[in-house]
Amino acid sequence: MRLLLLIAGVQHAVQAAAPGDTPRGDWSSIFDQVREGISVPWTTKARKFFLSGTGVTLLLVALEDNVSDRIQAEAVEDKPLGRLSPIGDVSGQLVPNALYVAGMYLHSRISGDATSLERAKLMFEASSYAVTVSGVLKYTIREPRPNNSRDRTSFPSGHATSAFAFASVVGAEHAWTWGVPAYLLAGLVAFSRINDNRHELHDVVAGAVLGASYGLGFHYLARPAAEAQHFYILPLEDHHGFATSWRMEF
Repeated sequence: MRLLLLIAGVQHAVQAAAPGDTPRGDWSSIFDQVREGISVPWTTKARKFFLSGTGVTLLLVALEDNVSDRIQAEAVEDKPLGRLSPIGDVSGQLVPNALYVAGMYLHSRISGDATSLERAKLMFEASSYAVTVSGVLKYTIREPRPNNSRDRTSFPSGHATSAFAFASVVGAEHAWTWGVPAYLLAGLVAFSRINDNRHELHDVVAGAVLGASYGLGFHYLARPAAEAQHFYILPLEDHHGFATSWRMEF
């Protein structure tokens, strides 16, 4: 909660210091911003994605023995990512998110482009809220990690949360030529956690849903007129894979 208050305080200070405004130390306003930030997956157009992703996560939890455990065993044995795994590990530690914020901020300062500053703020908010909520869930649910039963911080995956918060903002704010690589990187991050036996499938799917819900939620909050985008992940009937669907509403 302290971190959320700090995030909202930074947001409040930036907004209050806008040209023509007078900074206010209004705690009720800060708490309102915390509440609004936490709820964006539910109160914006991201709700359908959040609900469908939560449904998939619960289904995977129910099918853990038949789906997650089998995928986990095969991935841990084969280590398909090889030398790419460390890239996934580093990329899931908010490195792309921080680079994006810094890059957009510098671009706004150099060029005077207000959109770049808005995008820096959007990425900061989406990443901060997503990772904080993910951390709260970790220490509330207390699920053991597959490689260490004494470490009870497996659900959801924080790496997947931060990676998909990054990818969803990039995908929503930029052309597909940037969005596709961002989502591919997020997918690498998520699978690297299974590859390294740090998380199971439902952990990384939950993290991906959480991160993307905040990324899309803050995008829609900042741009109410933006079209709704829905990305669905559905298990196949034989439970041996997943189908995906992307839909946009205009």
